[in-house]
Amino acid sequence: MSTTHSSRVAKKAPQLALRLGVLPVGAADWRDGSRVAYLGRELIVRLGTHHGVAEVDGEDLHLPLPPEANARQIQDSAEAWLRQQCIEYIERVIAQIRDRQLVPVARCPIRVQLSFAARSPWLAVEGEDTLRCNWRLIELAPAVIEQHAKKALGQLASLCDTNTTADMFGALPA
Repeated sequence: MSTTHSSRVAKKAPQLALRLGVLPVGAADWRDGSRVAYLGRELIVRLGTHHGVAEVDGEDLHLPLPPEANARQIQDSAEAWLRQQCIEYIERVIAQIRDRQLVPVARCPIRVQLSFAARSPWLAVEGEDTLRCNWRLIELAPAVIEQHAKKALGQLASLCDTNTTADMFGALPA
């Protein structure tokens, strides 16, 4: 077999596995009873249509899916919930840091956007009013998330301060 043909087969294998529902080695087994990391602890995925929306009850994450849902549906539902929780949690942490004035923070409105890049930083300043957040940040403990938020808000504050300094020459007549 030629090396060109074997490399083509190797590239198609993951696509074929996805279509056949085969899990790659090391991949999570998404089913009722699976575990997901959330705020430094693990939640147990529970399937059932008795909940209209995804919600946490103690150590259980109830997903509104039928028991016969496939792994992809369960993964999509769990990750969508985690991503939404990530944005909401980061926005709450930012508001708390601002209220407690723990670090000098920017007073400009801040948008939180998710990053899906595997190697992106947990929380990074992007522009004057945006924090880009790795969606897996929600898996970390609350104290760690707050630490990353303080650092990012401090960077954002220094960026806002440098951009809002007075223009001494702009006030002079031409």
